[in-house]
Amino acid sequence: GWFVSDGNIHKTNSGSEVIQFTLKDKEPLYILKDLLKYSGEIKTYNKTVKLQNDFGEKVPTKKEYYFLGITNKALVSFLSETLNVLYNKTYTIEFPKIPNEDCLKMFIRGFWDGDGCFTYNTSNSVSYASAHCASITFCEKFKEVLNSYNIDVYILHTDCPEIRIYKKDHFNTFVNWLYSIYPEICLSRKKDKAFSLICK
Repeated sequence: GWFVSDGNIHKTNSGSEVIQFTLKDKEPLYILKDLLKYSGEIKTYNKTVKLQNDFGEKVPTKKEYYFLGITNKALVSFLSETLNVLYNKTYTIEFPKIPNEDCLKMFIRGFWDGDGCFTYNTSNSVSYASAHCASITFCEKFKEVLNSYNIDVYILHTDCPEIRIYKKDHFNTFVNWLYSIYPEICLSRKKDKAFSLICK
């Protein structure tokens, strides 16, 4: 899930394939290092991005990012077999075949950590979960899979399709379902935000 949202494969001049993750949060990278028993270094760098200020103007702002590169042939093979596509995956990534519900929860959690959010809309007092994915094939399969667990999912067909769960009971069910196993393996700020909205 983390790879689908925030990972990519880079091929070096020597032909080695490096699995790369670039995130705004370092927490998932430390979890990943621990899970894989990987000793590589997490690097920090600053990138200038344009962010909107209080006056609605987009101004250059330095943001800190965290980077982890992993060279491991077995992991590359696993990702290739699971996802079918590794390169230029933005528009072509497919929802993988996942062997059981526990693995499904962990996959979706990783994807949500990277590309999803939990929001409270003050204008209509509704909490909702949403994630963007440019692959409509991925979005449609996501909807089909979650619907099979009685969680209503809607796809908003915008420039970048949006997956959304916004009915109150379904939002609450999704959050509880998503974090029902290994709750420590996640981006904790998103988990905390999700549970803070669950009763609204």
